[in-house]
Amino acid sequence: MRIVEVTVAVAGLGDTLGEMRDWLDRNKCGPVKFETATNAPDAVLVRLEFSEGEPAEAFERHFGGIGLAHAA
Repeated sequence: MRIVEVTVAVAGLGDTLGEMRDWLDRNKCGPVKFETATNAPDAVLVRLEFSEGEPAEAFERHFGGIGLAHAA
């Protein structure tokens, strides 16, 4: 599994989550796991786990995320 984390401003959270869903649908891929957590008072950490590396890397590039080590 490949993990991608994206920090999103609270002010644009709804729009960004919608853009992420649209991107996932357009690219016919979905994460295995999708989580959010408060990262700071004005930001939310969005964490996605993908089963394949290529879609994860494309998502990371598109949304400016940070790729992490493969999940066990």
